[in-house]
Amino acid sequence: MKNVVIRSISGLLFAFIVVAGFVAGSLAVGVIFFLFSALGLVEFYRMMGKQPGLNPRYTAGYLVGMSTYVMIYLAADGRMDIRWFWLLPCLVVLMLFMELIYREKNVIINISITVAGWFYVVLPFALLHVISHVGETYSYVLPIGIFCLLWINDSGAYFVGRWIGKHKLYEKVSPNKTIEGLFGGILFSVIATFGLVEVFPGTDHSQWLILSLLIAVLANSGDLFESLLKRTSGVKDSGNILPGHGGVLDRFDGLFFVLPFIVAYLKLFI
Repeated sequence: MKNVVIRSISGLLFAFIVVAGFVAGSLAVGVIFFLFSALGLVEFYRMMGKQPGLNPRYTAGYLVGMSTYVMIYLAADGRMDIRWFWLLPCLVVLMLFMELIYREKNVIINISITVAGWFYVVLPFALLHVISHVGETYSYVLPIGIFCLLWINDSGAYFVGRWIGKHKLYEKVSPNKTIEGLFGGILFSVIATFGLVEVFPGTDHSQWLILSLLIAVLANSGDLFESLLKRTSGVKDSGNILPGHGGVLDRFDGLFFVLPFIVAYLKLFI
């Protein structure tokens, strides 16, 4: 019971920080998710470093990864010309140059793990700024709606799974997830779309419905993938920044898989 209370309080505080940040404006969102990106990258590299033969390049990884985040944020917010993105290949070449100093055997593997952290952790967080500027001007409606659907999907899957869950979804990777929980999350997400139309008047219910289905499917895939990473690294949680929830990667694992697809959908069809 105590763990449930701690998890609930921690979850509510986390939700308040995220929502308040989006309402406060673009700069607040930039700072908050810069911190989440940095912490998530630390967790990812530490977790990968626990596996034999893997040695991520921490300094170079943080430098290039966080530079990428800042540049995407500034470009999305209209504060930087996209021509500056041509600096990123230069930073990557500098990282390759550093391998001459390390002179280790698993050069390609170490570089690959370092780069993987940018795509898995940093890029999805940076895409939040693209989503919040879909209409060319900053708006918190879409990102807050996406987070609400994610949280409702998680809660629905959790409670339905505990209540009637009997059939394992993918036991080899995540023994607690059930097929009933998956469909429970989908159902709760779809129902939540009717509330979002009321909270945000003028928005299109059909678009919320499509986003809810994308989130319900992809968020579970992201959760399973992070469970696989933890299992192969021999850790229970990616970190302990959020009591009852674990680390940044544990809390945002679904978001990492969801955001690239949502941005692609919005850019291609909206």
